[in-house]
Order: sequence, then structure tokens, then C-alpha cells
Amino acid sequence: MEEKIFSNININIPIYYRYDDILLAIPNNQINEILDRFNSYHDRLRFTVEHGDDKSINFLDVKVILKDECIKFDICKKPTNSGRYLSYKSNATQKKSTNRSA
Repeated sequence: MEEKIFSNININIPIYYRYDDILLAIPNNQINEILDRFNSYHDRLRFTVEHGDDKSINFLDVKVILKDECIKFDICKKPTNSGRYLSYKSNATQKKSTNRSA
């Protein structure tokens, strides 16, 4: 899908990462054109745009920051993050991977 969409675009795309979400750096005046192309690819696929603020945007659990024409990364924590972690040795029900090799 991406190859087909980007093959017809004459825009320099310096940043493109895809996991469950897509991080894409393009000029502001091209955002709607790219979004329309993605959304017109298939009837059942709908993409949305999240604009960064203060030259930063959250992508997965990472805050991507543009500062002095450099890209920096920081940890992104949601406002609901309590900062507490579950101890590995706790008795709480959790899935554990087991190494069954001898």
C-alpha cells in the first residue's frame, strides 16, 4: 500500500516509521493530500492525523522532539501512568514465558 501511495508523490519524506501507528514527517501544506491518498486506497481503511505540538509528537511510548534541526527522543508517559511497577516475584496473576530448553 505504502509503495503504491508514495510512488506517485514528489515530496521529500525524511522520516517514515510504521508499527501499529505511522510516524511521518512532511510539510504542513501536504498533510491533507497524503491523508486523502491513504484514505482513498481502500473503502474500509480510514486514517487520521495527529499533529505534534511544540515541535514534538508522541509515537508509541516515545516522544519525538525536533530541536535545533536535530531529532531527539524521550520517554512518553501517559497522564494515567502511576509510576508503579509489578514485581517479577509477586504472586499476581500474569503470563510468564518459560524456557523449556535443557
